[in-house]
Amino acid sequence: MRRLAALLLLAATPAFAGVEGVYRLEGVREAASGLELTADGHFRYGLTYGALDEVGEGRWVRDGNRILLTTEPAWTAPVFEAVSAERSAEFPLRVQVTGPDGSPMSWPVDVILTLAEGHEVQGHTQSYGYMPSLGEGIRVTSLRLGLGVFDFLSAPFPVDLARANDLTFRLVPNSLGQPPFKGQPLLIEGDDLVMLRGGDRLTYRKQSE
Repeated sequence: MRRLAALLLLAATPAFAGVEGVYRLEGVREAASGLELTADGHFRYGLTYGALDEVGEGRWVRDGNRILLTTEPAWTAPVFEAVSAERSAEFPLRVQVTGPDGSPMSWPVDVILTLAEGHEVQGHTQSYGYMPSLGEGIRVTSLRLGLGVFDFLSAPFPVDLARANDLTFRLVPNSLGQPPFKGQPLLIEGDDLVMLRGGDRLTYRKQSE
């Protein structure tokens, strides 16, 4: 039992066997990313890829041939809050989304409508919101809001167009813009660290100790 406990402790302690250092993402066009592992088990991370920007830090541990990253403080998912629901005769439906301060979002928000027949209609907000063309008799039962660039989708909001068809929501970002790492693995391959994320294989090459 004492030997097993010692092995488990070694498997979950910061690595001091040469993996510390500064790494840079290689081989991904239009992306810039860096990772720093320090000897005290701390990491710093940054990523810019298209409209996606992430910056964060936290703790790392070694688990066999893997490095595990956990963001600190703990990552909290963003949420969308319903702000207002009014009735208008000008359009079948309008969905608007604002930032925390009430100003329009600076990037498109995905909108997924669920129809009574079970089908879905997808679109995204623009400067005026999202205004789909709905045929006569089409009934929308719920909608979800998402930020595809952050791989985030809200829970469904119920919709009753007979009562309100001009809907406004507000984004509460929480930890948005920080990496949502909770035991995020990095495979140790020679001097490279390989992150498997979102179906992609991201190779970080060591630049310095």
